[in-house]
Amino acid sequence: MDGLGNPTGVLGAEEVTGYRTSMNVMVPFTWRKNVDNIAKSITFVNPFKDQVDTLIATVSKENEARWKSDCSLHFVNTSAPDFQQQIETRLSDIDCIFCTTPFRKPLFPASYLTKRKSSCRQPFISAIGAWQSDMIELDPALLYHAIAADGGYNPVIGEPKGVVLVDDRDYALLNSGEVVQSKLTS
Repeated sequence: MDGLGNPTGVLGAEEVTGYRTSMNVMVPFTWRKNVDNIAKSITFVNPFKDQVDTLIATVSKENEARWKSDCSLHFVNTSAPDFQQQIETRLSDIDCIFCTTPFRKPLFPASYLTKRKSSCRQPFISAIGAWQSDMIELDPALLYHAIAADGGYNPVIGEPKGVVLVDDRDYALLNSGEVVQSKLTS
């Protein structure tokens, strides 16, 4: 729109959905107080080492030129024989997890996070890749663990429990693989 509100161009919603969704996730992320293991260490999980090597080289070059962060970048190859052990180890003390894959099975078992020491804070988890009912990134048991956790605040029930935050509850109940497969109701 121009300054008077007249349309000057048309853009299909599908073109910007990925950006809109990613930006929406960052709102609750800003509420987090502890994010050391995203600021200090970033792990890319991918079956294509060459792709990740290129990405790490690009981000490292940008970092040297602009941010000068002491962040370390890591790669976990999903085709490695010890892949699950590497994932479990990386998730043992992580503060944030960002999932963006349209997978059809959970990326890791809930136990990789739920068996953490009770004194260990739970991570912020963003899962935006499962936008159809047959897609799933997170183990449904992880959603149950999240809503049962003490220390949060669930505005729907008004109790100090954990919460699964979605941008559209009705849509998520029918279309978000994690929510559909976990059979969460509200």
